[in-house]
Amino acid sequence: MAQTVSCATVAKALNLTERRVMQLVNEGMPRQGRGEYDPWACALWYIRYLQKAVEQRGTGNDDGSATSWREEKKRLVRLQANNEELEYRRKLGELAPVELFESKIVEFATTVKGRFLALPSKIAPRLEGESRDVIRLKLFEAVRDLFNGLAEGRTGKDGGRNRGAVGKAKPRKVDSTRKRSTRGRA
Repeated sequence: MAQTVSCATVAKALNLTERRVMQLVNEGMPRQGRGEYDPWACALWYIRYLQKAVEQRGTGNDDGSATSWREEKKRLVRLQANNEELEYRRKLGELAPVELFESKIVEFATTVKGRFLALPSKIAPRLEGESRDVIRLKLFEAVRDLFNGLAEGRTGKDGGRNRGAVGKAKPRKVDSTRKRSTRGRA
């Protein structure tokens, strides 16, 4: 049997009061008998007790809750892995800086604005003397061509329509034999 010591000796060795040693006995610290303690068993138990207390003690969060050190370490490792993955994707060219997209959006919006503002002066001479139905059809075709040009990424002054013989768009025929409306004409 191991040598036993008094409560005062255990308290002195663990830098505790005798009252605290009694409280720890109630929490599970081993005791041989009344006032008899195995110093090594008590020291090992107290070390484990303190380790559990450190693990359970958390860091304070902004919302008043507590997070354990282990949870904080997991969170840190997860964030580091996410950062590494983002850096890897950036190197592969899968990610681009936001500034690039912002400049492209501004460029596209400027192109759309310019095309729409140029549309009336571009199409007005072709509409002179036409019926409402023909005007409506030509306006529809002009706006549709403008949107198709933007959707296909054509950015030239002509919307990219004059790209040579290969991609040359055919002009649309307007049925001039249709009865013209006289509504709204003076």
